[in-house]
Amino acid sequence: MDTTNGPSLAPLTTASATTVVVLSSDAAVATNASLRPPDTSAASPKTHASKRLRSSNSAGDVAATTVAQTVTAAASAVEPPVWFQAAVDAALNVTFKAQLVTMNAAIDSALKAQLITINVQAAAMETRSINRIMNSNIFKDSHTLFPLVNNSGQIPLNFPQTTAAMKNLQSAHVDALLIGYGQTPDGTLDERRKQLGAFCGLLSRFI
Repeated sequence: MDTTNGPSLAPLTTASATTVVVLSSDAAVATNASLRPPDTSAASPKTHASKRLRSSNSAGDVAATTVAQTVTAAASAVEPPVWFQAAVDAALNVTFKAQLVTMNAAIDSALKAQLITINVQAAAMETRSINRIMNSNIFKDSHTLFPLVNNSGQIPLNFPQTTAAMKNLQSAHVDALLIGYGQTPDGTLDERRKQLGAFCGLLSRFI
């Protein structure tokens, strides 16, 4: 076939082929570009700072773990000397004995004080009983009374000498004597005088 006088398709074909080739090359370039790893050199300063921070934290965690392991190993390797426990036991024993002695002394002191109080009260009750009997035999207001000791085992300084004196005691004086004997003042002044007289064995003198 003679193609010299007809339109030449070679340039079109060539151009088309060239175009296809060019398009294929661009696609390949685009494909290669998508598969290529990102350029880290173009990363922002914030990205680099974040990476450095993560790296620093990781190094710090490793260092802290290493120090903790070292301290734990050192602590477990340290053991008290043989004499240490015996010394502790001896010190505790001495302390306990001292506390026990102090406690026993306090108990003994408290018991002795209670015994003294009981003895005083017992003696006072005995003396009171005797003097009450003696006072109950008094048949005149002018006769001398047998004084009764108070709860402290002492004879009150203001104890009246006769029944007549007791019948004339003032209110404060009567109340002080009753309270000293462990009694609760009750009633009018005359009633409290009678209360005191009855306590002293003089009930018949206040009727």
